[in-house]
Amino acid sequence: MKIINFIIIAVLFTSCNYLSKNENVFDSDKLIGKYKVDITPFINEVTKTEGNEDETDKFAKGLATLMLSSVEIEMNFYEDNKGIMSLDGGLVNFASAFGDRDIEKVKEFEYKVENDSILYMKAKEDKEFNKWAIVRKFSKNYDYLQFLIIEEDKEKVFFNLKKVTE
Repeated sequence: MKIINFIIIAVLFTSCNYLSKNENVFDSDKLIGKYKVDITPFINEVTKTEGNEDETDKFAKGLATLMLSSVEIEMNFYEDNKGIMSLDGGLVNFASAFGDRDIEKVKEFEYKVENDSILYMKAKEDKEFNKWAIVRKFSKNYDYLQFLIIEEDKEKVFFNLKKVTE
């Protein structure tokens, strides 16, 4: 009887160890680094044309596409679950120069990943973490990521991230 119990315990430990090394589980420690954010999918979603639009609407959406494509976003994730998001480029600079208020080009945040893939973020002015995105990784070394942005508990659009440096 002791041998059977020993075998069962050994099998349980082995299977638990195997399950804990699941490669699909997101490890937030490996997120650390600097990423360039590709917002092309967002631009495509926001500016897609419908079949019944006139030339003015198509021109306006084309202009919006051009202006949005000039925006450059970088995200830095650090060891202490803190990070920085920076915005730059034509539209951001234009809005800062001619808008009613300055656009914050660098934004500090705290982050955490729960349930293996849900990214929660908290800006300095926030009191609690907000569900921000579902994270999908494309490689073991986290060089390519996809953030499916969540608004009002609904998946909206995704951003692609490419790691620039560790």
